[in-house]
Amino acid sequence: MMKKFYIFLFALLINSSIASAYEFLEVNKLYRLLGDKHETSTDFRSISIKGAKTLNDFDKDFRLFNSHTKAYLYYKNNLVKVLDLPTEDSSAEAWRTTLTDILSTYNQYSSISDENKQRLEKLVIKNVAKNIDKNSRIEKDSLKNKKLSFKIKNNIIYISSQNFYNGLADDIKKITSENTNTVGLILDLRNNKGGDFAEAVKVADLFLDNSLIAYSVENGKTNYYNSSKGDVLEGKQIVVLVNNKTASAAEIVTAALGEQSRATIIGTKTYGKGSIQSVYHIDNRNLYVTSGFTYTPSGKMINEAGIIPQICTGIQNSCKISDNKNSSKDILLAINLIKNSLV
Repeated sequence: MMKKFYIFLFALLINSSIASAYEFLEVNKLYRLLGDKHETSTDFRSISIKGAKTLNDFDKDFRLFNSHTKAYLYYKNNLVKVLDLPTEDSSAEAWRTTLTDILSTYNQYSSISDENKQRLEKLVIKNVAKNIDKNSRIEKDSLKNKKLSFKIKNNIIYISSQNFYNGLADDIKKITSENTNTVGLILDLRNNKGGDFAEAVKVADLFLDNSLIAYSVENGKTNYYNSSKGDVLEGKQIVVLVNNKTASAAEIVTAALGEQSRATIIGTKTYGKGSIQSVYHIDNRNLYVTSGFTYTPSGKMINEAGIIPQICTGIQNSCKISDNKNSSKDILLAINLIKNSLV
């Protein structure tokens, strides 16, 4: 009988040791990055509690409740831990400690595998990251479709791309240099969610001659981005097509070409994502943290405001509601505009 008891006790100690092995290191890394790099004011209380309450959906045996000053962790309806919550204006470090304390307590009582604890950590990080601000997030590489669509329509170059991948400017430059007999360019940025900020600057630089492309305010420092001398189209007409899903890097190019009178903008109001995302590798994914904001050449902030086209083609000529069932009309309008400019 005693032998069985000791075997049980030994197994319990082994399980306890295994349970305490997982340390949620990626959560620690996330909070240290936020404390060092995040530009905007972060509500660490809100994002930390939302991250901690991932437990409620993850494991039915655990429940986390909180008042304004306390957090209560229950295991199988028994109170196992009470934590003092930091004040609302506390640092990332204080809330990192609180969140890891909650997860460590769960680790002590939980019998799930390290593989599932890793899955829990991924979910906690995702819930924290998506609540930092409107644009910060964690996800796998979103620039998988590193291609553009290209054709010649009515002797006009038509280029469409779903994102600003590394090398897009070189691809556009190659197309324009191989089709010098064309009369203009339609750059279709509808549904383009953005991408590489530096690539956006390079694309705008192709068509602007010694002009301001954009400027940014990042970590308290203002940076100006100017085009070099020369225009690969040598002044030929450009039309940029946009809609409510045109965002980020695509908006930078749209604003630069529109405000510098280099292109006509057709479509509906853009999304309004004018933040600069610093990218960090965490938990085999990319963490995009807002580190600054971009401004158009005239000084308009893109974030939230978006860009209003010069010619609106939404439902009943709305500038805000895209006519998704008749998207080809924007292309036809662009073709006619370029052709009429030649007369």
